[in-house]
Amino acid sequence: MKRAVATGFKLGALLLAAGLAIAWQPEVCAAEGKAVEVFAEQVDLDLTTKTTQFRRNVRVLFDRYKATCAQATVYLDPKTQRLQRIVMTGGVVVERDGATLRGQKVTLDVAQNRLQVEGQVYTRIPSASVPEVKAEFR
Repeated sequence: MKRAVATGFKLGALLLAAGLAIAWQPEVCAAEGKAVEVFAEQVDLDLTTKTTQFRRNVRVLFDRYKATCAQATVYLDPKTQRLQRIVMTGGVVVERDGATLRGQKVTLDVAQNRLQVEGQVYTRIPSASVPEVKAEFR
């Protein structure tokens, strides 16, 4: 019985990881010509460090992604002026094609092609995004 539970847990974790990989693909933002739009009630620019902080009722739109949060910091490469990273904090909700991702902090690292979520993480993946896996439990 314990083995079946452990196997079921491993399979469930594998399915969740596969679904996350399919549903959340940050590379679309890094693609050439993709614009990132940020809306907020307050904006602070630091021209020296090439960072911009957006505060209060922040909305971030990039490709098919839509995110809302309390604060977002956008980091540009000082030499190329290209987007490097977006760090969103405070009740972050990211949506894409029916999938929802929530956390207290979400970091989209374009240079590393990574999406990191921290703090009270919640994920909802539409069933069409999760691959079907046939398994036998003994």
